[in-house]
Amino acid sequence: MPFWASHRWKQVDARDILHPNIVHMSSGATLLNLHCGIALNVDSDDESGETSVENKVIHQRFLESKASRSTEPEEIFCELCTTILHCPKELFFHLQSLDHRRNLPVS
Repeated sequence: MPFWASHRWKQVDARDILHPNIVHMSSGATLLNLHCGIALNVDSDDESGETSVENKVIHQRFLESKASRSTEPEEIFCELCTTILHCPKELFFHLQSLDHRRNLPVS
């Protein structure tokens, strides 16, 4: 599944940008412009060794397996959006919504 906003600019929080820090060079001494890095913060591992990103991916796969066109009453909780859905058909449409896709982990 492609990233929902891959064509948009300025998606990185300014606090996560790592600017080049070269002290020993004068301001005009670099031959090429240096790129800025991005700090990647991953939650610490839990007891089972899985990160929260992996848990979100597992939960997303679970939701995809539960989604269908059925209208049988069944309460399903989306942990990513903290939303309660009342049937598999409602879940089916929720998984396609922009609000849900924004909460998906980038992989």
